[in-house]
Amino acid sequence: MSFEQKDLMAVAKLARLRVSESEALELSKDLAKILDYVAKLGELDTSDVPPTAQLSVQEAPTRPDIIKTGVDKAAAFKSAPRSNDVGFLVPTFVDEG
Repeated sequence: MSFEQKDLMAVAKLARLRVSESEALELSKDLAKILDYVAKLGELDTSDVPPTAQLSVQEAPTRPDIIKTGVDKAAAFKSAPRSNDVGFLVPTFVDEG
């Protein structure tokens, strides 16, 4: 399967990753090898392999859905280091640029 450098640059842009042209060339070659390997796995005969067991919603352990009174908004904000009338204030840690 072909995975071209322009495809890698488009994915990198969507993921907000900085990839140089030389890195993109190497990465696109590596990704093409990975995709070729995955395609080979698809050629395997798995007709006699039983399906993987899955838990259905009915079989999954559940607990009763009980509504409980939560912490009062004013009390929660009072114990927070920083808050305003709307919510908790936290420092910015992601560059939005």
